[in-house]
Amino acid sequence: MLIGEDFDAVIRSYHAYRDWVFMHPDPDRLDAIMHPECECIIQKDLLAHYVDQGQWWVAEPTVVHSVEVVDDFAPNVVILRITLEHTDTQQLIDSEGTVHEVLEPRPPWVEENVYVRDDETSPWRLRSFLDLGSVEDQVGD
Repeated sequence: MLIGEDFDAVIRSYHAYRDWVFMHPDPDRLDAIMHPECECIIQKDLLAHYVDQGQWWVAEPTVVHSVEVVDDFAPNVVILRITLEHTDTQQLIDSEGTVHEVLEPRPPWVEENVYVRDDETSPWRLRSFLDLGSVEDQVGD
């Protein structure tokens, strides 16, 4: 559920849905979790390419280690610091089982993202993101 103030639950739902969309590509489904003004919306073009090529990702779910509110300066805007991990290899495959791309596991990394919603009854959507690098890089910040 992407509605409410339990940001740990919101982000876990966000990543579960995003992972599912990449395993079942349909570009329009990203509208539910990404604001139209987010640079990340370009992923719709990527998903459309996967659909055209008959490809999809096979992967273990993204692990959400932690979610921290950095700033909630407005009722419908929040900045979150999120620690994520990909624990297994991800593969882009087609219906014949041909592997087109492989992404190796990614150790824990940190993102600082802005999420917005229209009002209290609307879902949170990603407005902007910043990959801060590995958790190891964050030590001492």
